[in-house]
This record gives sequence, structure tokens and C-alpha cells, in this order.
Amino acid sequence: MVLSSMEYKVENSQLKTVRAWHGHKVEEKWVNVEQGEFLVCVVKVDDFNSPSKNSEIQTYKMSPKDGFLYIPPNFANGAMNLTEDNAIRYYSSSTLEESLNDDFRFESDYWDPWSQHSPNFYE
Repeated sequence: MVLSSMEYKVENSQLKTVRAWHGHKVEEKWVNVEQGEFLVCVVKVDDFNSPSKNSEIQTYKMSPKDGFLYIPPNFANGAMNLTEDNAIRYYSSSTLEESLNDDFRFESDYWDPWSQHSPNFYE
């Protein structure tokens, strides 16, 4: 496991905040929940210009005891905090400059594993 050229921590001030979808063709990521519980979701992107909305969504309920989740290249990811006290950390195989050249964003509800958990806010 290569950790990391870059890392960052996210804490949401509002319960059930969705931050999604963020994908990379080359970059690898590792996700670790430091506090609380998160729904972390990943989806393989078949075409970064026009991805299939029918792609399989893999969902993981994660807490600090769950360790790291690996997100390979060609995947998009998103997360929603399920608890008020929360912190999630992302590690990347790329530098910030490399990541900016391999950055693909999709609408938060492009794939929607979130609605069944009654989200309060989308970012």
C-alpha cells in the first residue's frame, strides 16, 4: 500500500452531508474513517465523458474500526456522514498537481445510493 503523495481530512458540520462524485483515471485513493460513521460509495467509470448511470455502485458503511478502503484508478467515489461527530481522511497516490490533471467531477446524485439514507445536504 502506497500512502501517500497527498492526504486531506473532511469533517461535515451538517448530519448526512453528501460529497460526491469525484473520479480519477490514474490516481489511486485510500479512505479511512477517523471518527463517526460514513457511507462510502464507489463506482467504476466506463466513460469519463458520458458514464453509464447503470454502473454497479459498491457501498460500504465505515467506522474507525474498519481500516482502509482502497479505490483503484477508473473509479469515482463519494461519501455521506451518518453521524454528527465525523471525520474521514483521504490518501492519494498523486501529488496535488498530478491530481488536478486527472480530476473528473459528476453531480452528487448522478448515481444515487444516498436517497435511501435521507440526505440533508449535497456538496
